[in-house]
Amino acid sequence: MEVILTIALAFVVFLLVAVIVATKAARPRQGVRLTLDQKTGQYVLDQSDQGERR
Repeated sequence: MEVILTIALAFVVFLLVAVIVATKAARPRQGVRLTLDQKTGQYVLDQSDQGERR
């Protein structure tokens, strides 16, 4: 019984850490913006200072 509880607790902690890491990775960094390239239709990283000056 204790083994099952330990495995379940470890799994829940692992899921919690995975969710935190995923949300931090998905959050855009300051000063870096995704802009849509009209020619290719893909998103590209815009690292210019224009976003911070506005």
